[in-house]
Amino acid sequence: IPSRKSKKVHNVYAVLEKGELKGGTSYGVVKKDETDYYSESKWDTKAQTFHGGQEWSSLGNFVEDFSVTTNPLGTPKAALAAAREAVGTIEHYPAADMEPAISHLSAFLADSSDWASIRERLLMGNGASELIDLLVRDIDPGFFAPGGDVTQYKEYERSANAAGHVTTDPGDCRARLTCIVNPNNPTGKYLSIDALKLYIEKNVHDGSHVVVDESMQPWVGPDWRQDSLLNQQHWIECLERERDINVFLMHSWTKIWSCTGLRIGSVLAPSKEAALRLKQKQVPWSVNSMALAFVSEAVKDDQARVGVRARVRGTR
Repeated sequence: IPSRKSKKVHNVYAVLEKGELKGGTSYGVVKKDETDYYSESKWDTKAQTFHGGQEWSSLGNFVEDFSVTTNPLGTPKAALAAAREAVGTIEHYPAADMEPAISHLSAFLADSSDWASIRERLLMGNGASELIDLLVRDIDPGFFAPGGDVTQYKEYERSANAAGHVTTDPGDCRARLTCIVNPNNPTGKYLSIDALKLYIEKNVHDGSHVVVDESMQPWVGPDWRQDSLLNQQHWIECLERERDINVFLMHSWTKIWSCTGLRIGSVLAPSKEAALRLKQKQVPWSVNSMALAFVSEAVKDDQARVGVRARVRGTR
């Protein structure tokens, strides 16, 4: 954020208009004249959706970036050190199977129990954005619906529209793809696991896909896995078998580990077959060596999760 004397306040991030956030998912600075912002932005307005995290590099008096929703405790030190060490291997390709990082992440998601069933359905990608694009392109063009709230992370809608899907209202029976961000970014609205399942059962129609983005789930509390779709595989399998509804679970790991520059995401498919379809569309070496090394260390750092929750509780 710039100082109050700065003439570049309008460059910080976003434009608020009629109570709605234009340009991304995070809170920003109100600016009366939006023309200057768009003309100076690093985004291509004809092809991309605005997002935070860009203007910090062009501010001479930069202090902190509130345009992105990352862990205020910063990057785990051991994971950062591992990424730096991996720079020494850049003359080599990263592991095509993403091992051992993807197994480490699977065990982290499963809390070390029955992680093999997660491993066979898990894909890692160059940020959640790459995986969102892969998933959207796995579905024949039709209608896209945001789940519950229209206000949510906009990359799902951008990617769906780019792939030929037409945006419609939540709960529209024509929707072939529904995306639910839970906890919601940026509103903070949260559905418990029972409420989330009920919403899907009532509002997602047979023969369609639903993506649940749980990138903010680690902020819920120490038992975040228990109130997550991670523990609902039997229900997910029944939904697929009985109603042909495919439930995918998305995570952007750059939030809790504060590593947006590395681009690390994962998606958990409802079945091995669904995971294979996505993998067939994914480019090889999608996750670089530094990011893979980072993940293997970051999953060991509980302070990144416990510490931020304690700080948040202390400020309420």
